[in-house]
Order: sequence, then C-alpha cells, then structure tokens
Amino acid sequence: MKNAIFREGEAAIALYILEFGQVTVWAQADQQVTAKRLQTLGAGSFVGEMEFFLNTAHQTTAIADIPSTIYQMTQTALTHMQTENPQGAIAFQKAMNQLMAERLSQAYQEINQLLD
Repeated sequence: MKNAIFREGEAAIALYILEFGQVTVWAQADQQVTAKRLQTLGAGSFVGEMEFFLNTAHQTTAIADIPSTIYQMTQTALTHMQTENPQGAIAFQKAMNQLMAERLSQAYQEINQLLD
C-alpha cells in the first residue's frame, strides 16, 4: 500500500524533502470522483512547501509511490536553523524562492496551454 505524506485538508505542519524514492502529488476538485495527478517528483525534490510557508491546509495529497526516504522540516526546525546557522537559512530560503518561482512559471505555462 502506498503511503500518504500528507492529505488534502490536513494542516501543513512541515515541508518534506525527498532524498530517495518517488512521490506523486494529486488534486481532487469538489465535483471530481477521482483525483488528478499534478506531478511526480524524484530525489532532491521538495513537497508541501507552499502551504508550509503560507501556514495553510494542504490543497493536495502527496503519496510515496515506492519506498522512499523523506525528511520533514517543521517550523521549529526552520527557526532553529535561522538562529544557529543564519547563512544556511539564507541559502535554504533562496533555494525555496527559486523552487516556488519555477513552479509558478510552470503553472503559468500550463494555464496558457489550456487557454490556447
């Protein structure tokens, strides 16, 4: 059985870092019977970062498709990093900003394709 990392509607208590394995992110609109695959991520990917930084509930469900090694970073751990290793925290934030900008750009491209 595949393991859920988080489910739609759950509080975003952490962001997740996929060291090894594969995770698929699913979304289900109100009227849909089945979920739609949004993306499949591999090693080195981050999952759940948007809701983590916005402090909102998850809008999607993330499932580990195969045995995976996944780490979580909580708000407490992020605060600790900012205090104990400010330069590391700055580098981490820059990486998160880059990732979210890339994902937003990809979303814009997908919207444009749908409108064509």
